[in-house]
Amino acid sequence: MNKQSQKLQTKFTSTLKIFAGKMEETKQKQEQILENFKQTQSQENQELIKVSQQIKPKEETMAVIQNAVNLVEQQIQARDETNEILKEEAKTSKETVKSLIETYQQYLEKTHQEIDN
Repeated sequence: MNKQSQKLQTKFTSTLKIFAGKMEETKQKQEQILENFKQTQSQENQELIKVSQQIKPKEETMAVIQNAVNLVEQQIQARDETNEILKEEAKTSKETVKSLIETYQQYLEKTHQEIDN
């Protein structure tokens, strides 16, 4: 029974490590996506600045600036929404890992109680 318990414990620990590794991989991918998004935003903002500097008439400049501001606001809103989604996913992942650890601890306690009895 002890060997079987150890095998189950080892298998569960291995599965938990794989799951935690996948969660970390997902987190890193999400962070990379966010970083790429930020870089793209920066490049787009630089392009918008160049365009606005090249337009001489005041009315056209004002229209371009207003459009740029609107686009930036939309991009900021999209980024903020993305950040919120990523935060929620990270929170959910953390809660899942915590729940798995608690379940594992309960399993170990139950197994030890069975062994002791």
